[in-house]
Amino acid sequence: MKSRAETLQKKADECERAAARVADPHVQASYRRMSRQWHEMAERQRVIDEALADVPKTIGIESSAMP
Repeated sequence: MKSRAETLQKKADECERAAARVADPHVQASYRRMSRQWHEMAERQRVIDEALADVPKTIGIESSAMP
């Protein structure tokens, strides 16, 4: 199962491929802008995922005790 960050990164990659397929520079710029936005969301999701992974440690719960 893919993580949310991986799914968001896949969207960024799709936009980059789309930008490479079109000739119109304005459309290319739009796809690249969307790609950057998807990439930024993926990065934010990675930060969130890492922070959430640390929550049990922060509150003193061993990961083996988590359901």
